[in-house]
Amino acid sequence: MDKDSTNKFEEQLKSHAEKMRDIYEHCESEEQTKISMINPFIELLEYDVRDPRVVKFEYPVSSKAGTRVDYAIFCSDSVGSTNTPTILIEAKAASNDLSHAQLHRQISDYANLKSSVEFAALTNGHVWKWFRKQKDNYGERKLSQEPFLEHDLLAPRTRNSREMRFLKKLSSKSYTPDSAQQAADEVRFSEGILTFLEEIIDSPPEEIRKLLFKQWGIVRNRRDVELFEQVWPECVETFIESQARKMQLDELLQEVKGNQQGETQPGGVESGSRAQENHADRSRTFNTHSGEVSVDPRRTLRRAWKPSKSDSWNVENNGRTVLMVVIRYLSTLDSRGPKQFLEECALNCTIIKHDSEFDEGSSKKNWRECNEGYLVFTNLSNVYKTDHIKRVSKFVHNSEDRDENGDLVHLWLPDLDPKT
Repeated sequence: MDKDSTNKFEEQLKSHAEKMRDIYEHCESEEQTKISMINPFIELLEYDVRDPRVVKFEYPVSSKAGTRVDYAIFCSDSVGSTNTPTILIEAKAASNDLSHAQLHRQISDYANLKSSVEFAALTNGHVWKWFRKQKDNYGERKLSQEPFLEHDLLAPRTRNSREMRFLKKLSSKSYTPDSAQQAADEVRFSEGILTFLEEIIDSPPEEIRKLLFKQWGIVRNRRDVELFEQVWPECVETFIESQARKMQLDELLQEVKGNQQGETQPGGVESGSRAQENHADRSRTFNTHSGEVSVDPRRTLRRAWKPSKSDSWNVENNGRTVLMVVIRYLSTLDSRGPKQFLEECALNCTIIKHDSEFDEGSSKKNWRECNEGYLVFTNLSNVYKTDHIKRVSKFVHNSEDRDENGDLVHLWLPDLDPKT
């Protein structure tokens, strides 16, 4: 797939997201969610929802009662020549939580009843969970128990560019079984690598430490291990910053080249003055407990937060850390105590759960322990981190720490995309 085609598809998703952000809260029923959110996305994938040869609604996957899937998409080369769907989609209302294992089993049962199905999705219009067929231990092709890809259409910019390539490969004009499965494999591997890198960014696992010491010919002792632990985070941060600077230079060179050729168009590379203005907007200097700290999100992943009535900011490693630290901080403000606060959050906010709520064998990927046995879902865009922190703040009882606007914390979670 050529890069221009992928970039065009990404721009279409961004435009779709802008529209969806304004309407998704009004999609109170499943039917409204289908019409207003799911159908437009299927059309972005170039499938005509008005053509029953391409998209069938309430498709019976078997003759048994209660086995109708909301959408069946036919990806055959000659439309209408076969009655075997390739993609199934099970829809829920926009407000529904998709984390329940029962919903996963439902879409799995539907897909396994049709041997032709390669991919299946569970969606509430903005969050999409994608599953695919794979051979199990007995050599039978079954739908995977866990999604290999989860993305939010309201925040289409992802950390993993291969996710965008997979979605593009699902489109009507690009789909072939082999290319789509290859793209799905790339998502699975790259997501695993990125998750691993996130986990080791602050502290490397013992296996890496042993490997490096062996390569360097160092005999392990307590002093060297402590020194290694001390310099590791700084080295990782330096590497990330150096890569960000390279990207920034590449962007600047493209900008200069575009200006020289007079090819800069609306929505393309920013002009020099505009880029400088936006760059200045994203760069901040924070007054912290240890003095002033300058942060540029295009060069580092750091984010900042502070209690509303405090003058000192706290600069953290990344937005996920901010989310965890802020929720822990809010739990200390509640007059009832952290446990009662987190319990109320878990009842009213989908990103917080008690550890006991997870079914045996269910994935806790992207869930991190907060305290009192509660976990927080951290794989959110900056927009959703901010939105959920505001929501969680409202559950704090009898706190005198609110400012005149009713806020308990202030956040700095800028969008890293230089084009927005």
